[in-house]
Amino acid sequence: MNPLRAFLAVSAAFIGTFAALADAEITWIGGTEYDFGAFAESTEPTKCVFRYVNTGDEDLVITGARASCGCTTPRYDTRPLAPGDTALITVAYDSQGRPGRFAKSVFINANTTPPRSVLIIKGVVVGAPQTIARRFPVDFGPLKMAHSSVILGQVMRRHVKSVFTNGYNGSTDTISPTVAYAPKWLEVTPTPRDVPPGERLSLSFYVNGDRVPLYGANLDSVVIVPDSRHPEIRHTLEISVDVHEDFSKVEPRALARAPQAAVDSELINITCDGDGHAVLRLSNRGKGEPLLIRRVYTLSPALEVSVPKSGKVKKGRTADIYISMVREALPSDGRPLDARVFVITNDPVTPVITVRVTAACP
Repeated sequence: MNPLRAFLAVSAAFIGTFAALADAEITWIGGTEYDFGAFAESTEPTKCVFRYVNTGDEDLVITGARASCGCTTPRYDTRPLAPGDTALITVAYDSQGRPGRFAKSVFINANTTPPRSVLIIKGVVVGAPQTIARRFPVDFGPLKMAHSSVILGQVMRRHVKSVFTNGYNGSTDTISPTVAYAPKWLEVTPTPRDVPPGERLSLSFYVNGDRVPLYGANLDSVVIVPDSRHPEIRHTLEISVDVHEDFSKVEPRALARAPQAAVDSELINITCDGDGHAVLRLSNRGKGEPLLIRRVYTLSPALEVSVPKSGKVKKGRTADIYISMVREALPSDGRPLDARVFVITNDPVTPVITVRVTAACP
């Protein structure tokens, strides 16, 4: 046979076979969505069945099934299904360690047009006590929280940031959590507004770096009312955010004239037999702009710091930062003091200098 004719014959046979396979049609009996409702968490997967019929003229072949989550497993028959016959796909959901509402998708591929169907399973897992205690260990009455504090991390001036934490309604009634207090620089939003029993909520924390009052660490709190029907019941979430200046867009010419911060020592030892004071000298080694002291602070209650009122150091000059020991706040068990003092300036290369302060008092 002529090679060209042989090739055309094979191609025609292949195209004909593909066209025949494409004539298969799948119809789902009972729909493509299954709602488990509320059910108890289990160590065994919870299963449902989707039934389908081949309403086409050719054999129907399921070529693949993939779930949107590793917690969901589809099982199906790979054998061809004759026209008019029915079959089923079993979908199992692993609820262990997954309390709350869920919705998962299973993508079914077959020799149909279109080639993909989507099955959806959903429900609410009522968490086992040990799972709730492990996943949401902070007890706010009916509301169980994943964390007792929220660390917003670092945010730059002129930037915004969002952080989320989760909670769980461990009661038998629907609750409506509200926020009784939040600092002015922080927006806190519970979602959803009403949380049915056994379902989760999300608390979103939105911070604008320009609205936070201080550079460096800012510590505050948010007061949560677990259920608006009982506003007298309140609980506190500790909040922290670390604010810094954004120097990422400083041009080379400005960088050459920028201030350069330096201290005379990054380790200070305060002697207990003296007056309990030390002086840290901050200098500006830059070639142009003045050094602006954004903030000098410590998180140790055993130290107090004071800075020059001007808050400005000209090039080639120094400024004294006074560090005082608060004897009453020293460790009561006799452990030596080992604290940190943070110096924040407008130096774009080294905006934060950390100074270690020690003292050993009997």
